[in-house]
Amino acid sequence: MKRAYVVLGAILMLCSCGAFATPQNLSVAKQKVKRYVASGRYMHDMTLRYARAQRYLAKRIRENKAAHSKKKLAVVLDIDETLLSNYPDMVKADFGGTMPQMDRIMAEAHDRAFAPALRFYHYAIRHNVAVFFVTGRNEFLRAATVKNLRKAGVTTYKRIDMQKNHAVHKSVIPFKSAMRRRIEKQGYDVVLTIGDQYSDIEGGYADKGVKLPDPFYYVA
Repeated sequence: MKRAYVVLGAILMLCSCGAFATPQNLSVAKQKVKRYVASGRYMHDMTLRYARAQRYLAKRIRENKAAHSKKKLAVVLDIDETLLSNYPDMVKADFGGTMPQMDRIMAEAHDRAFAPALRFYHYAIRHNVAVFFVTGRNEFLRAATVKNLRKAGVTTYKRIDMQKNHAVHKSVIPFKSAMRRRIEKQGYDVVLTIGDQYSDIEGGYADKGVKLPDPFYYVA
């Protein structure tokens, strides 16, 4: 999961009847989230968005092959709720918990990968598209993150960019966009940036952003 997150931020929105309307009951919101996942709709929505990303990537690969001057294509992915799922641990914590508790869980390196994310990843690798990970996880979780990715079958990538330990910012957008800018300065064309938060795709330095579904938490 990310730093400075708000649990259920995507669900607990005020109703349209006014800015000071009563928010939805928290217990009801949690049950809606569980039903969304259990029904298969969450994975359905995730699969559709990754399919959309792969179609766009395929188009860019074809265009690049036909071009006189070839580009070094790259994709940037977030990790939590993008490649790896924290959902079982969020349910155990009743969609709560502190960041130190979440860090200890992530250090166990047991998160499972999303099948559509793995399909997209392997497609990129097969077509010689460089894969970069830019995550809000802190640097002290690097070894655990590499271990978890390896267990998920993700072993080929250019780099994992992580935040400095215990970094506190109003938004992760400056960090994530700066990492994409650095990738571009290394000569890559960042074709896609993919993440479950709008802060994963905002800030420029990517040709296209794909926002994945996340009803669990919000990261500015």
